[in-house]
Amino acid sequence: MCSSEAHEKHSSPCTRSKSRILQHCSLIQNLIEKDRRLQAIKHVCELNMADRFSVATLLQDHLTYVKGIAREREKKDYSVPSQIVAITKEIADLKAVIKCVQLYKIEANFDLSKIQKSIKKLEMKKVELEKFGPRTRSKSKILHQASEESSDAISTAKQTQHQEQECSRTKRARIT
Repeated sequence: MCSSEAHEKHSSPCTRSKSRILQHCSLIQNLIEKDRRLQAIKHVCELNMADRFSVATLLQDHLTYVKGIAREREKKDYSVPSQIVAITKEIADLKAVIKCVQLYKIEANFDLSKIQKSIKKLEMKKVELEKFGPRTRSKSKILHQASEESSDAISTAKQTQHQEQECSRTKRARIT
C-alpha cells in the first residue's frame, strides 16, 4: 500500500472530499486552459461545481473562441472550398454549444436564439457559396467553357434555322 493511500485511509472524510474537489477544480482549470471549455462545462455540471465556475462565462468564452477560430480559418485561404469547410466547422461548433446547453439544462443561463440565428445565417452563406461561387476551375477554363456554351447556342440556332428552311422548302414543293 502506498503511503499516500495509507494517509488517505486514516484522514478524515472531510479532508478526502476537499482533496477531490481540488483535483476536480484542477482538471476543469486544465480543460479551460486547453480551450476545451465544453468538456469543462460537462464536468462543472456533473460535479455540481457551478458555484466555483460560471457556466455562462465558460459558454460565452467558448463562443468567442469559436468565432476567432472561424475567422482564422477564413483568413488562411480565401478559396471557396476552404470557406465552405470553415463555415461547416463553425456550424458544427455552434451546434455542439446548443447540444451542451440542452443536455445540461442550462437554458436559463444562456439564450440559444442568437446561436440559432447565427447557424441559419452561416447555412445561408454556405448555400450561396456552393451555388454561386466559382468552382475550383481557373478563370481561363471558365471563359473557355462560356465561349463553348455560346458557340453551342449559336450552332443550335443555326441548326434550327436550317431545319425551318428545309421545312418551308418541302411545304412549297407539296403546294406546287
